[in-house]
Amino acid sequence: MELIDCAAVYEDIMYEMCGTGFQANALSVINRQQEIEAVPVHYGQWTKQYRSGVLVSSGVVSSCCDMWNERETKYCPHCGAKMNLEEKDNGT
Repeated sequence: MELIDCAAVYEDIMYEMCGTGFQANALSVINRQQEIEAVPVHYGQWTKQYRSGVLVSSGVVSSCCDMWNERETKYCPHCGAKMNLEEKDNGT
């Protein structure tokens, strides 16, 4: 499943199909689609210090919520952030 911005799709259809007579059909198809509820994904990374600059002697700190965790995990157990910010920034 992929999420898209309906307003952007409408705008593209109106521009790309201008004068073809198919705009109404295309917009009708989009309007018939079921809406879903989605939550934005937040990304973070594990660090060795709090935002205040205080270093941790063991464990790691979430860059999103500044909470300590005993080990690195794929998701922050405190705020739910996906902990792959470095990978996402590098395009991997």
